[in-house]
Amino acid sequence: MHIIGMAKSSLTLKGAKASKLELDFFKLAFAVAALRASGEEATGYLQVLAEPVRDRAIGWVNKYSTGDAVIVLFAVLNDMELAALAAEKARNALDLLSISDEQSAEESLSLALLGEKLGEETLAIAVKRRHPSVFRITDRQRFPQHIDWDFYGTVQ
Repeated sequence: MHIIGMAKSSLTLKGAKASKLELDFFKLAFAVAALRASGEEATGYLQVLAEPVRDRAIGWVNKYSTGDAVIVLFAVLNDMELAALAAEKARNALDLLSISDEQSAEESLSLALLGEKLGEETLAIAVKRRHPSVFRITDRQRFPQHIDWDFYGTVQ
């Protein structure tokens, strides 16, 4: 069985965040569908850290009839984690406003270390809880669809 996961640390769905999240949802759904069509078992997990994001993603499960192909996971952050993540998002937004070229903007966005850490750690914990025997694969050459998943593993 293939276990594929993506973690999203957005706290709101303002701007292009909703469409980027929806694209990630489709990537998961497509990869799982492709694996299942080839006779493999697969499950996708979308880890989110905010209720509005969770609610929107659950709406897509129903709207696009993906069934159990994509399971939406929601991690409740404690007050300190939430405040630190919100501060990181605010700093990143301010930094982006002061950057004029696209490459520097992308480099600045890649500095969202706390959000990435919180999302990916909660995703890994949730997957391990659901699939205790999962073997995590870190060789990106072996990732389904050659997508840079936040989590990829297999269960025998």
